[in-house]
Amino acid sequence: MAAVEGRVDTGTSVIVANNHVTLTSKADGSSYWYTQLGCTKATNVYGGIGLNIKAAKGTTMGIELQTSTSCDTTNPTLKDVSSGDLGWTFDGTEKFYTIPFSKFSGLDTDHLVTLLFSGISGPVTFGPISFYCGSTGVAYPVPTTVAVVEPSSTVPATTGPSAYVIDTFGNAESNNLGFYHGGDDTTTYSQSGNKLTINTKGNSDLSWYTQVTDGCLDLTPNDNGYLHIAYTGSNAFTIALQQHNPSCNPDINPFPFTWDSVEASRYSDTSKKNIYVPISHFSIDRKLSVGFALKGFYTSDSTVISKIEFVKAVPTGFLVPSKLPSAPLIFACTRPNSFAFAIDDGDPQLAQKVAFT
Repeated sequence: MAAVEGRVDTGTSVIVANNHVTLTSKADGSSYWYTQLGCTKATNVYGGIGLNIKAAKGTTMGIELQTSTSCDTTNPTLKDVSSGDLGWTFDGTEKFYTIPFSKFSGLDTDHLVTLLFSGISGPVTFGPISFYCGSTGVAYPVPTTVAVVEPSSTVPATTGPSAYVIDTFGNAESNNLGFYHGGDDTTTYSQSGNKLTINTKGNSDLSWYTQVTDGCLDLTPNDNGYLHIAYTGSNAFTIALQQHNPSCNPDINPFPFTWDSVEASRYSDTSKKNIYVPISHFSIDRKLSVGFALKGFYTSDSTVISKIEFVKAVPTGFLVPSKLPSAPLIFACTRPNSFAFAIDDGDPQLAQKVAFT
């Protein structure tokens, strides 16, 4: 990877792999690389910084610690030492090296903002960088992680008790059951010829809804059945089953109380014309069901839907995917006599105002 203007280095190559970064310096040795420390208060807590380094024999570099009493990095105080001052020597193998704060005369250890390596005379590889306690350090042990593997297994097909149509888009205000359907933004969807066309222009915050009741509907008898959506176009969206609040009262917040979503593309057939979702895959209290929401349209491609219905079974040959784990969405306090609030940082400018007020 070549150097990029505004990045934290000036090298000719930066390669990140296996918790290490390999830097190839400019020929004149003028390259530098830095990492910010977040205005760390290290006094009486940390004795220095340690890291693994691999470099060829004879490699030299400068080590700089920057501090700022205001925690601002625009005009910090600079304290520099050389690799020679720290007694560093290299032999082409990876070894652990320490940067004791005591080596920096007059260092403000209450306001550490940046660690910078400069004048790097040759290619170097840095391992994990960490603070250490006391006067000696040890290499930071990289935590062992297990790669997240999305389940690809299938589950046996089931047969539900009944089938009925929810929506074929023949009415602008209501579905086939006589209940509300519509969306957050009327400019992002249209109905024509018993088809619904949705295109949110990539705004994944917008949804379209179709209700199966005006109050609460117990869908647990349909747990062995499926939600079927006939469509063409994009399947890059999610399908949510919404749950009412315990009182089934739309005038009491929150309403809806919660929902659970599945990824439409996982449940689509190979022709990309039909979606079949087991009702049991919606992890909510299905005795308090309200209706379905089509959400998270994250592309600018249109989705055209001609039917939403409950069916008893899937067609022969359709492989029902396993349910992916999902965490509950909680919009109400679960502890009596408590309250909660949330901050939406969707607008970065508003987020900054919140942070500094």
